[in-house]
Amino acid sequence: YVNTNWNSLEYVYCSDAACTSKSNPIPIDSGLSPDPRYRNIAMTVRANGSPVVVYIKNNWIYTVVCADITCGTLSVYRDNSLLTITAATNEYPKIAVTVGANNLPRVAVANDHNLWTGFCVEQLCSYISWTRLTPLSGTTSPITLAQNGIGIQPQFGSTPWIAWREDSNIKVLHCTNDYCTTAIDLATISDPDIETHTVNRPSMVLGSDGFPMIAYHAYVQSSTPRTSLIRYFHCAGAVCTVPGAKTIDTEAKDIGFNWPEGSFIPSISKAGGVGGVPVIAYQDADKHLKYAYCTDDTCSTVVKNEIVSGAGSQGHYPTIVVPFDGNAFITNGVVGATGIQGNTYVKCNTLS
Repeated sequence: YVNTNWNSLEYVYCSDAACTSKSNPIPIDSGLSPDPRYRNIAMTVRANGSPVVVYIKNNWIYTVVCADITCGTLSVYRDNSLLTITAATNEYPKIAVTVGANNLPRVAVANDHNLWTGFCVEQLCSYISWTRLTPLSGTTSPITLAQNGIGIQPQFGSTPWIAWREDSNIKVLHCTNDYCTTAIDLATISDPDIETHTVNRPSMVLGSDGFPMIAYHAYVQSSTPRTSLIRYFHCAGAVCTVPGAKTIDTEAKDIGFNWPEGSFIPSISKAGGVGGVPVIAYQDADKHLKYAYCTDDTCSTVVKNEIVSGAGSQGHYPTIVVPFDGNAFITNGVVGATGIQGNTYVKCNTLS
């Protein structure tokens, strides 16, 4: 995260799955004035628990690779290949990162209507090899990478999937090799009930069958008051056919488009290990953090709980992960009258 002065990128790790204690903030990059800021920060962890952080600084893409979970020793790399800002629109790229074969980071960037994938050529990520996969025709929102893991159907190996928003659709792409130098544009997922340009922020994890489970935010077409939806679909096969998106939650409130950017962004993970079910964290229209879980990959039954309410606006930029005990861990931002006031975390003790 970025500190409140916007001049330092910091990292914190917990002592256990419930985060009963945590480390002091560890600076991993510093020295910026309030603008330009650190932007579009993405993080993943390698097999030993060490974080890999990718972000924008002074319009360049930076990668930080920590030696271990304490991040006492780290390697910082600035990529000189992709100038990240689009001058015509002042639009910063969307970034996602995961870890692939040989514990090497994989990065995806949607920049200036192009989709790029890159892989670190060695463990310290001193060089990223980039491939331009496909031009993007419309407006994009953050892309998400997911790697096949233990228990996934072996014919898919460990090759990445990528999902992003393009205009009013969600695109799903499957790389044909672990380094993602080539890919198949598997599917364009349209939602006929949704207004143009209001399908937002897809978040993806792979199901027990190895196919993507994706949650996203959208608005119902021509409803009065406008209805905000959290939607979900599960790719039914390698060509990502979708029988139909499911509604996880709906808020019958005309919220408009003037809420902070973090509003309603869903985050999806998988509870209960390899054969687990999708779990989703998001912000509702009452500015509360909510949690939902499905009983199976197709989300035939949804169970929802409001887990954080109170003063300020809760649930901004939620991130949900599932540690080894199989129950969700959620972080989210709290917004007050003066802007972001801090982050809170929630550790679930059960699936519900």
